[in-house]
Amino acid sequence: MMEHFAAAVSGGKYIDVSGGRKLHVTDIGNGRPILLIPGLPMSNEIFGPTSVFLADAGFRAISITLSGFGLSDPAEHYPVEMHAADIDQVISILDLENVVLAGYSYGGVIAAYYAAVYSSTRLTHLMLISANVPKYSSSEDFPFGMEKDAIDQLNGFIRSDMPANLDLYGPVFALTEAEMPKATAEWLTAINLQTTPEGISEGLSLLRDTDLRQQFGNIRVPVTIMHGRTDTMVPFEIAEQAFALLSNAEMITFEEGGHWFIFTGQEVFHQALLKTLLECVPHA
Repeated sequence: MMEHFAAAVSGGKYIDVSGGRKLHVTDIGNGRPILLIPGLPMSNEIFGPTSVFLADAGFRAISITLSGFGLSDPAEHYPVEMHAADIDQVISILDLENVVLAGYSYGGVIAAYYAAVYSSTRLTHLMLISANVPKYSSSEDFPFGMEKDAIDQLNGFIRSDMPANLDLYGPVFALTEAEMPKATAEWLTAINLQTTPEGISEGLSLLRDTDLRQQFGNIRVPVTIMHGRTDTMVPFEIAEQAFALLSNAEMITFEEGGHWFIFTGQEVFHQALLKTLLECVPHA
């Protein structure tokens, strides 16, 4: 376990993708590959403890920092198509087979888009964790999530003072010590502050404009949805809409922790994750 912990903390490598960019990737353990995509505006560092858990359980845990965040290179723009293409390149370069693709929050949007658009025989299971899918912005036919104008206002507000507004105890996330321990909040805040202003701004625009309801019909692999019932950032109703649109999905509900159960209820999350991974059968 200590070997895996050291690798998760100090390890990592860079993988070249299109546009001359380098993505920071951590890769520990051996076995079936679990590819982890972090949320906005986080990096793969958030998956350190989970990667250690997976490696100790006999899996290969690979986590990608999307372009514009953490230690990965910035890009000129940040469309969902680019992020999905980057994932496809990483899978090909590492020659991964029987991949379980897991996206947290914003990372779930990228993962779901990849599963819907890329007919990859390498992908065998999709996990959507606290994910903003199938759609995050509300509309007449989708009365859930945030209004587009509110997302734009949030975008401008965050950029007006990023150190204050990316603080998990600050006005945007508005967490308290009762909801998340101070050490965890400070750790995640430091990760948030590694983002580029353009990365978070265009990431919010991506959430505003992306609607995957039609593409969900193209997802052919089994899907596991994990969502907090009390999630105030991505309301539980959004996860219910995703579940209703997917023909081969299961829903795992976390009663505590809201959007942050992967951090504040980590043991429960890890056990649910392991159970799912042991039950999903890889291709022969």
